[in-house]
Amino acid sequence: MEDRDAGVISKCDWVRVSVRGTLAFIQANANCGMSDISKSLRQDPIKLRPALQLLTAAGTVKATGKKRGTKYYAAGAGAPKKSAAPKPTKKPTSKKKTARKAKRKPVARKKKTAIKSKRKA
Repeated sequence: MEDRDAGVISKCDWVRVSVRGTLAFIQANANCGMSDISKSLRQDPIKLRPALQLLTAAGTVKATGKKRGTKYYAAGAGAPKKSAAPKPTKKPTSKKKTARKAKRKPVARKKKTAIKSKRKA
């Protein structure tokens, strides 16, 4: 008897192959996104999603971020460190400017009056 599907890779085999390739790529290139993985492995991101889900469920790969911003890294490598961007500092206001603000007179505001509509009877 000859096997009909001898040349066809089943879904389980496909996921197994893509898991190996994906894990190897993530271990070599930490902090990479789905597009980076799919470009390097020359596969459709939809086909790689089950492999990444298996790896994250097993704990061999960790993910940070949400949706399109998700980055993957190997679990043993530890989380990638975020670069600490310096916080913008406020410019100190000059003494002249504060003195000018203090001299200003408060503006008298008009009260809103209700407009009566004139109807013809």
